[in-house]
Amino acid sequence: MALAWGLAASAGIHAALAAVLTLAHVAIPQGRAAAARPLAVELLPPLPDPPPVVEVPRARPPVPRPVAPETPAVAPPSTDAPRFIPHDLPPRLLNGTEIRRALEDGVPADLPAEAVRSRVTLWLFVDEAGVVRKLRIQGPSGFPVLDALASRVAEGMAYRPALHQGRRVAVWVSQPIRFQPDSLRRVPSTPGG
Repeated sequence: MALAWGLAASAGIHAALAAVLTLAHVAIPQGRAAAARPLAVELLPPLPDPPPVVEVPRARPPVPRPVAPETPAVAPPSTDAPRFIPHDLPPRLLNGTEIRRALEDGVPADLPAEAVRSRVTLWLFVDEAGVVRKLRIQGPSGFPVLDALASRVAEGMAYRPALHQGRRVAVWVSQPIRFQPDSLRRVPSTPGG
């Protein structure tokens, strides 16, 4: 199509130039006397503009979109044993003040001083709602009464759930609990004692 327009425009230009050259009369002076005379030039009407060249874009084949590979259905995370489960944002304890108070209130008064300076580390399985579903003692304190207290109180922990790619996910979390003497109120281990 562009070739046809180009040939038509070329033929039109050549015909117009031929007409101009045959119609234009220019007196060419000869000799010295003729040099003083001005040239006679006849102005012709302007030539018509060649038709505009419009390029029609060729139809392009559609660009193939990459196809995401099919992913198998993800099985729910195992709660059998603590393991890493992918997440972008870890769970966060929401009721830390209540848990601290419950731990302080639960320490027996007859506990040896060295027991009060101990630490228990728990594995907690926190589900998509932020509820502790399973727990295991990861690092015992060496005092079974403190391990049992930490386990009992941890069941009441409320978490903001972990997030993975914007969705809530159930994860295992390691939760340390440190007992310190200056922050604990000891309760009698026997009634009335």
